[in-house]
Amino acid sequence: MAVGVAVVVAATGLTLVSAPPASAAWLSNYEGLADFNGDGCQDIVWRIHSDSPHPQEGQLWLDVGSCTRDGDGFGGRYQIGSGWDGYTIAGFGDWDSDGYLDVVARDPNGDLWLYPCEGARGFTQPRVQIGDGWNGYTFAGVADWDRDGNQDIVAKDYWGYLWLYPGDSVRGYSSQRRMQIGNGWNGYTFAGVADWDSDGNQDIVARDRNGYLWLYPGEGVRGYSSQQRVLIGNGWNGYTFVGIGDWDRDLHQDIVARDFNSEPVHYLWLYPGEGVRGYSGQPRVRLNWY
Repeated sequence: MAVGVAVVVAATGLTLVSAPPASAAWLSNYEGLADFNGDGCQDIVWRIHSDSPHPQEGQLWLDVGSCTRDGDGFGGRYQIGSGWDGYTIAGFGDWDSDGYLDVVARDPNGDLWLYPCEGARGFTQPRVQIGDGWNGYTFAGVADWDRDGNQDIVAKDYWGYLWLYPGDSVRGYSSQRRMQIGNGWNGYTFAGVADWDSDGNQDIVARDRNGYLWLYPGEGVRGYSSQQRVLIGNGWNGYTFVGIGDWDRDLHQDIVARDFNSEPVHYLWLYPGEGVRGYSGQPRVRLNWY
């Protein structure tokens, strides 16, 4: 099945689509942070998921960010795709190095697909298969881990081994071999891959079973990092990560997450980073509720 995608960001001259009404019949699965419309602000991508048959099942939506730390930090909500039920998004990045953000996603059969984007024109190009046999993997994210200028995939397998799948900026299978870059990752939940400590290397931020949040500093290499993990938070059980990105455009990576401790309303929170290997001194900010 080919996923149908229609980009609808009005700010870039594309078509606005009405937001779905709030309903207990569907839930939102957060897929990540990305500057999807190219305005310099991080946006939130989410997918409609329903526990029972629902006409909006599998729709992909965009909440447009406004680079602010206030409770109304969004500039609209737009549908950007449909037919995404059963897919797992690995991450967002310029996979083919054409200057535009792309989506990398796994289908129910374990095949990995590239959905090329052309900025304001949207997803005008057909999807391209870039991998197979991906069932059993949990994605950490898409980023240039080895600093070679190409986007890569970081993922853990069923046994807890962490792997780097180097990209080579083509719309097809990469010619690069996967490299093991970690072990013992069972029991961890990824927040994302980003340069958290502002040293120029991509890092991994993840939560352990006890709710502690850890920074695993990268070194820009295709192998194990020699850097020790650093505790950067606690009390993170009960949160669902949306992703990591520079939400407030202060040049530091931030965490956006939704809580589950405020029934019946779930709040979306910004945890501003400071570019350091340790706890941030910035207070969390409530962005909105869902």
